This record gives sequence, structure tokens and C-alpha cells, in this order.
Amino acid sequence: MMNNIILSNDNNIADNQFTYPDLRKRCVELAAVLSEMLHCEQGLIIDDNESAIGLYITMLAALELEYAFCFASEWQALTTEQRNEISQCHMSIVKVKLLSVDNI
Repeated sequence: MMNNIILSNDNNIADNQFTYPDLRKRCVELAAVLSEMLHCEQGLIIDDNESAIGLYITMLAALELEYAFCFASEWQALTTEQRNEISQCHMSIVKVKLLSVDNI
């Protein structure tokens, strides 16, 4: 299952303009969305093709919810047997697109 979560599509805001309160707000927003979507699941596979700030916020949200997580690139490096074993834990793939990645 692939879930797309878009927290902001304002391409006029650069990643490096975010301050700690902005990051905290985005983390809380994402944690709320994830807890609604994944109410009975305790694991995330994070698509690591997005902006660095998007990854950071996703990791913070996962930690806040006490979810285990790994990156899609790590997932793809696993054997089929390893993937099947992890899939039994009901992991979900979450793709986060937070902001423009032009300046990353």
C-alpha cells in the first residue's frame, strides 16, 4: 500500500526557510495524519526520494508515534524472504511530499 501525504504544495517556500516551530508544527500535523491512517499498524517504510526536510519530519513523526521505520532504499535491498517476514508485521509505505526540492 502506498500512501501519499502532501503537507504543503507552496513551492514559494524553500526548505531552508523553515524554523524549528515550523518543523514542529509539520511534525505534529503528519503524526496526526499517520495516526488516523495507520491506527493499528506500528511500522512505516519511508520513501526516501523526497526532500531532506520531508524525510526529517517524517522520521520525527514516526518516532513521536513510536513507529518502527526504514527507508524504501533499504527495503529494496532486502531479500524476498526478509521482505515477506517484515510484511507480516503490517508495514506501510508512506511517501511524503512536503515542499519543493529545487534547492536540495
